[in-house]
Amino acid sequence: MIAATPFLWLIVRDAAMLLRASDGEKKEEAQWILAERLAQTIGYSEIRSDAQAPMWSTRSFDRHCFVIDASTFRPSDTPAVQSSGKSWHWGELSDIFGKHEMLAEREASQISQHQLLSKNFSTSELVLFNACLSATPFARWCEAQISDRLEDKYYKNHREVVTSLGLVLPLASDPRLPCFTMPRVSRP
Repeated sequence: MIAATPFLWLIVRDAAMLLRASDGEKKEEAQWILAERLAQTIGYSEIRSDAQAPMWSTRSFDRHCFVIDASTFRPSDTPAVQSSGKSWHWGELSDIFGKHEMLAEREASQISQHQLLSKNFSTSELVLFNACLSATPFARWCEAQISDRLEDKYYKNHREVVTSLGLVLPLASDPRLPCFTMPRVSRP
């Protein structure tokens, strides 16, 4: 009984959250929370790499849909606060776009993983797999079940999310290849 206590606690915690959630938005929010919990648990587990979210960076491909000439780019009348009195130059602009690109990639990966877990697991399965991975000696079996269910689906789902968010477009010269909408800054 003592060995089953953590497992039962996780089941009761998630079941209580689901019972408090009314139909509609609250139910969807509860489903999202369950997907987030399972995503975190998967991140801590030893699930095969083919069932993990893709860890690629758009910067590594270096194909951009747009190029900005930093010499012709001017801040508006209300530019962002500049640090330590530096003048506006191409390095700062590249840093700004790089940070936005990194944040967009992180958000797309998170949305993709949550969407995939929500589509491939019922609410009760989200609760049970999370508890199984977190608090049972059967975690290896649960890891195998999740891996088998999600095998080869992360990459396809991630591409769909990135495209739907407008982070990737077909390259003008070759529509089969992607280009990334975050612009590259060219030196003056």
